[in-house]
Amino acid sequence: SVNPAMTTDQIIALGKIDGLSQVEGFQSAKIEWRRAPGDEWLVANLNAREDLKVQQVTRWDLVAGTYPSGNDVAIEKGFGEIHNLAIGDMIETRVNERVRQVRIVGIINNREANATFSPDLILYMAHQRFGEITGNENYGTVAGRVDAFNPDGSFNQAQADAIDTNVEEWLNKQEIDSQGLMP
Repeated sequence: SVNPAMTTDQIIALGKIDGLSQVEGFQSAKIEWRRAPGDEWLVANLNAREDLKVQQVTRWDLVAGTYPSGNDVAIEKGFGEIHNLAIGDMIETRVNERVRQVRIVGIINNREANATFSPDLILYMAHQRFGEITGNENYGTVAGRVDAFNPDGSFNQAQADAIDTNVEEWLNKQEIDSQGLMP
């Protein structure tokens, strides 16, 4: 994760660091949801990325329906069964005290999410709409690939460490704190 969240231009600039490729950002926000007016509000995680159809590092695979656009959302695989939700269902979301009806149009398999770790509903939304409803178009999570390989294809730890140092120096110059860098 990064703090403060990074802009699209910052992510593009980060991707220009030698040895770093396929850099992309992700958005996430805690919101509330319910099946119908009068039901109790529950916690959900709303996620977005620049382009759901062009994914570089972390895969959010569409397993049924369509990727969301506009006010539509997709749900994480396995959470439909937990919350008795399916493609075509309408739910209400509440973000910054504003209530909206959204339609579930797809099921996504994000291999990094698992219904057994948290019962909170995981929703996915188009990047532009995420920014409009949350007021935040920037990315709190950034991922990229480190290209640190020897000519024979083996991993080069010294080269990876040098790339990591360059990334940290760049982030420090931007006054961006980071946590959780992964190899």
